[in-house]
Amino acid sequence: MEITRIKIEYKDDERKKAEFSITFNQCLTINFCYIVKDMETNQNFITFPFIKKENELLELIYPTLQKFRDEITNKVLELYENHIDEYVKTDVTECCKVTNIKGKLVNPDSGMFETEIILDDSFKINKLVIGKRGNNYMYYYPFSKSIDETETEAVTFDTDEIKKEIFESFENWLMTNNSNLKFVKPDIKTPEERRERSNKKIKELGVACYDNLRTRESSENVIIKDIDIICKKAIASLSAIQVTCDINNGKYKESVEYFSKMLDKFESKNYLNSKEKRLFDGTYSKQDAIDIDWEYEIYWAIIWALGLIDDDISDASNICNCKKAISVVFNSKNYEEFKSKCKMRTIEEILDMLDLYFRYDWAVTEKRIKPDTSIGKLNPAVVVERRRGLEWLISDKDDWYDISLNT
Repeated sequence: MEITRIKIEYKDDERKKAEFSITFNQCLTINFCYIVKDMETNQNFITFPFIKKENELLELIYPTLQKFRDEITNKVLELYENHIDEYVKTDVTECCKVTNIKGKLVNPDSGMFETEIILDDSFKINKLVIGKRGNNYMYYYPFSKSIDETETEAVTFDTDEIKKEIFESFENWLMTNNSNLKFVKPDIKTPEERRERSNKKIKELGVACYDNLRTRESSENVIIKDIDIICKKAIASLSAIQVTCDINNGKYKESVEYFSKMLDKFESKNYLNSKEKRLFDGTYSKQDAIDIDWEYEIYWAIIWALGLIDDDISDASNICNCKKAISVVFNSKNYEEFKSKCKMRTIEEILDMLDLYFRYDWAVTEKRIKPDTSIGKLNPAVVVERRRGLEWLISDKDDWYDISLNT
């Protein structure tokens, strides 16, 4: 593939940092790359867009950045150091072609497919989710987080031709490999429709309802955390919960040793949150232990989202089934086996449940302020912690204790 366009935009007057984007074959653009000056060596270097995954850095596009890294670096730095910040074009005009496509059905009910697209035998785009709304195809891009902390598309397609190429190739692949499958229009709700449905259920349960409580996010504006992050966080949380249980049994040291090995085995040690880290290093407070003990309900909401339990978690009257909660992890031999059992619920399902718990939380909060408020059989602690878990799934926060639970 050929670099067909580079745009450089200086980010400060001293030119210590510049943002640039690269377009290949006038079709595929990688945004939010940065040139940064090392102030000690006075040399410029380039950083490419990454998804931050705890202490791991995962490249979003494979294997293109590796394959063309030297070419990109040399070309961009040459332009930058010559003080050029205009578009640079070549004579290449041919559109990218899809040379290989793979896919798997994500959800039979919604007809959403997760695809892997290879363009011109060079660019490989992973986890591109394709669905159908009415008679039209649509897809969700892979995302990364930019320096200014806003959610941004790390990969964009500049022309209608490439979109057409992807969708036609996908349809041919679908007909060849899944001729007996048909798309079903996803049950996509507006935030107002979701609120109306939640309010109806809340009233049926005899729980106080504020009809005009604000709406929550639209599914079109939400990104669920990567499944590996969710899986490893669930394992880390459950391990910490077990340690808190052993504190009262006088087996704290043995428990820390055992579950530290468990975290290593399941590749999840880097996914402990602030309170859990203090638990494992022995600096935890009594309140930390209490909070982690209640993480059972956060964890319960997360493994529900992972599709590991069929229990109706909309019933917030009782605590979770602890025995079942433990078995979904510890019945697996390793991380890959655990992950293979997960069938992530759709964005719509997760947002439906989050909207309901958001309104449950308003009621139990109102109960604290006005004791005569009816909350039916809701368990306030269960409501708060499960909502925390559901909020974390769509949050950009790594630590769920950093998430605001205001209503």
